[in-house]
Amino acid sequence: ATLEDVVEFYNQGGGEGRNKESGLSPLNLSDAEKAGLAAFLVSLSSDPVPVDVPAEVISQITRLGDN
Repeated sequence: ATLEDVVEFYNQGGGEGRNKESGLSPLNLSDAEKAGLAAFLVSLSSDPVPVDVPAEVISQITRLGDN
């Protein structure tokens, strides 16, 4: 439900399941390391930046969604 839950999930080894990557193992992070990782991941997020997409493209590049 939270980013901290996700960090804890992977810290414990990523759960069980037939599709689990075989190289995924417990991280054994301390509480301080988990908090630092969560803070770092939050720092990578931001509010969306509005971008004006031109109606016409001068080059031969096709706009996504037009094909």
